[in-house]
Formats: sequence, structure tokens, C-alpha cells
Amino acid sequence: MAEIRKIDLTCPSCGAEMQISEDQKMAVCPYCRKKLYFAMENGKLTAKEAEERSYGETRGKLRAEAEAEEAEERRKSFRKWKHRLIGIGIFVGLVLAAGLYGEAKKQRVDPFPYVTVEFSGVSGEGKAELKRGNYPASVNEYYLGYQVEPRERLSNGDTVTVQATSDRYRLTKSVEKYTVTGLDSYLSDLDSLDGTKLEMLHSTSLAAIRNTYFPNSISGIKRSEEISAKPVKLVLLSKGNKNVLSDIFEMTYRGPDGKEKTVYQCTRYRNVLFRSGNNTSFDYSTYMATGHSVYLGSTTNDDTASGYDTLEEAVADSRKTSESDMTVTERDE
Repeated sequence: MAEIRKIDLTCPSCGAEMQISEDQKMAVCPYCRKKLYFAMENGKLTAKEAEERSYGETRGKLRAEAEAEEAEERRKSFRKWKHRLIGIGIFVGLVLAAGLYGEAKKQRVDPFPYVTVEFSGVSGEGKAELKRGNYPASVNEYYLGYQVEPRERLSNGDTVTVQATSDRYRLTKSVEKYTVTGLDSYLSDLDSLDGTKLEMLHSTSLAAIRNTYFPNSISGIKRSEEISAKPVKLVLLSKGNKNVLSDIFEMTYRGPDGKEKTVYQCTRYRNVLFRSGNNTSFDYSTYMATGHSVYLGSTTNDDTASGYDTLEEAVADSRKTSESDMTVTERDE
């Protein structure tokens, strides 16, 4: 049998008996108009005062209105940002279009036919310098800028990059590369000794050798005749920018008695440096003829000069050095 629950219909405000409405959804006090609403809670019929029901309805209504306002604010904010983004996009597009239009209107110029890069110094310590030439009337050189990298500590064969910039012109080329050439170089291998360089070396060496001739006569007259002078051996000791070069000659003399005597004479150079350019030349810190006193005839009364009795002796002396870890190379002439 279903549970029957009695609901008190006494008005909670004035104590009068309340009347049930025609739709049976609430009870109304005929005197103070207090209302009680009927509701099902957990399967049971209860009566709640109008204030409590009104509070719940009002709170729900307010929550719904707040949520609706928040949704409307979000829609407005989205529309506002959408319009801003569209405006920013249009502005950026106009700026880019104006920039491209201005760039397209610039005069096209190749900046490199009017400049050269010159290299100077010794290989390993060389420097690069950009030189401006003559520009045509249609090109203002002051609106062209150049940057050279690297500029120092250059060696022959290195690559130097020149970057061109301009606010006035539209450059057809902005980068040009140059190979480092023409730097003076310390002698580090004998293969580079050929042609003019070799002729200059032998000429200087022979002059130094001839200066060691010493007449033994009281009159000071040379009694031995030079028959031949032939370069036979080069010996190079090298390490970085240091080197020692020995140029060995085979020298043949005829003494007063008509007999011939062959000796080996040598000129030794330190820190040989070959200079490039229009006129090839070579330089050195010191040079000297080496060896001991050798007779240029068959007797001890004959004239003498600085040198060696054999080629092996000359080569062995040329290989001697006070420097450690120097590389030794030789070449027959």
C-alpha cells in the first residue's frame, strides 16, 4: 500500500487555512496571499514556499542570462579581433606591395665591374684592400657599399668574399669571390724554383763564390784560371716562414802548371723570400759562401778559395742546422 503523506496547509505567515488552486499545483492563503508550491522530491510530494521556489528560479535565470552575456561578449571579441586581423593583413599587404613596387622601380646595377681587390704582403700574413675605379655617370659610387671578408692573415690560394649593398640601386649581383694571388712567399719547396727565379739565384750565388778567391802571390794577381762553373745541387731546409737554402756549384780551375782542379763551392741563404708582381725578385736575410780553404791548383803554393774537396762534403755541410724539426729537400741541377 502506497505511503500517504499529509501536507500541512496552514499558512506559515498568518496561520489561516490555505486553499488549493484549481490546477492543484499550489496552495494559496486567502488572507495574506502566501503561496506554497507542490513538488516531487525523491518520490515524495512536498510543499515549498514561493520565496524558495522564486530564489531557485531567479538563480537559474540569472545564471542563464550571465552565460548568454558571456557568449555574446566572446562573439563580440572574436568579431573585433577578426576585424583587427583583417586590417593588419591589409596594412601589411599594402606595405609589402609598396616595397616591391619601389624595389622594382630602382635602377639595376652590377656593382663589381668598377672595383678591384688588391693583395699585398707575405703569404700567411697577407692583406686585402678594395680599390674603387671609375664609375659611369649613371651610377653614383657613394650609394654603393662594399665589405671584404677576410681582410688579413691571407695566403696565396685563399678565397676573399666581397659583399655589396645599396639603398638606392637594385643590385644584379651582391656577392663576388676573389682568389688570393701575388703575395710574396717564403721558399718552402724546390719545385717553385724555376725560370727567372733560378737564374737570379745562381747569378747571386756565383758572384759570392768568386769573391772568395784568394791569390797567394805577393803581387795579388790571380794565377788560377776559372774553366767552368756549373750548379749541381740545391739543398733546402724549411720550417714555416724559416728556411736555409744552399746553392752548390762544381767549379773547375787551371793552375799555373796547366793542371786542372775541380772543387765544390756553395752559397748559403737564410729566409729566402720571392716577391711576385711585374718584376720577380727574391730577398733573404743573410747569405755567405761556405766551406773551408781549398787549393785551386796541384800545389800548396797555388791560389785558394772557400769550398769543399768533394760534393758529398758540401751536401753534408749544407744539411747541418741549429733549428729542430726542419724539413730537408734536395734537387740535382
